[in-house]
Amino acid sequence: MSKKIKVGVIGVGNCFAGLIQGIEYYKRRKRLQPTHHPPASRAPKIIGLMHQKIGPYNFDDIEFSSAFDVGKNKVGKGLDRAVFASPNLVNWLKLLKSKTIVKEAPVLDGIGIFVENKINPVKNSTSIEKLEKEVEKEIKKTGTE
Repeated sequence: MSKKIKVGVIGVGNCFAGLIQGIEYYKRRKRLQPTHHPPASRAPKIIGLMHQKIGPYNFDDIEFSSAFDVGKNKVGKGLDRAVFASPNLVNWLKLLKSKTIVKEAPVLDGIGIFVENKINPVKNSTSIEKLEKEVEKEIKKTGTE
């Protein structure tokens, strides 16, 4: 078994929702594969993936260790719940409970015009500098690479 790749995400939106659900889907599919394989040339492929491994890593090695968002309906929730919060629409696989809690991210260059009326940023008086330090602290604490 190789070392886990500890991934952090900034923005728990639709793209990330698809990514995390896709990775979980393939983790579950792999667990359903037979444990005894014929020679590598005849080993069963997992449909939908071009490469099951990249170097020594596969999708089982990906762990989402930190997450940040600006939406008040996502901040403070477990990643498994925040990923399904509005306005996200990608919802096709129930996720296992996550220990990763979504932390507040600073709003730096605004909210996109297509979602500005759907995302309610956390409203507090925390400065951008302080939030940036908190993000850095969380990344170090969780071992996010």
